[in-house]
Amino acid sequence: MRSLDAMNLQVGAYLYEVRFERWSKTHFSGHRYNIMTTNIVESVNALIGHARGLPITMLVKFIRDECLNFVNLWIEEKISRRLSKSARLKVRPITPTRYQVVGFGGYIDIMDFNEMSCTCRKFQLSCISCKYAIAIARHMRLTNVNA
Repeated sequence: MRSLDAMNLQVGAYLYEVRFERWSKTHFSGHRYNIMTTNIVESVNALIGHARGLPITMLVKFIRDECLNFVNLWIEEKISRRLSKSARLKVRPITPTRYQVVGFGGYIDIMDFNEMSCTCRKFQLSCISCKYAIAIARHMRLTNVNA
């Protein structure tokens, strides 16, 4: 915030005025799933943007088919990338609900399913499975690693 204030006092003052929880994921008490807008119309437009030119019956079918999925395509792609990144991670159980995940160079992250937290913080901030949660799901032989 100091850097922002140094660049533009008006912007910093505005962000203080609207409160941190309105624009910062780390201060928001709910789950935004990596989405920074609260406008549902923007979210729907993002989902159906490329299908908006279809005839209405095809558009409705597209929306119905898209909404049957547990997660949307954007999240599926993000999870798919994280699935690839998790392939060579080593999982070590600490307790039945707490795991240590070791990556390249011995870098260690801790995933705690009781607290629904990971030391990488991606899991808490986006509520989308991080590569460490995915590695643990693979270790546990779970078939669904969606958010």
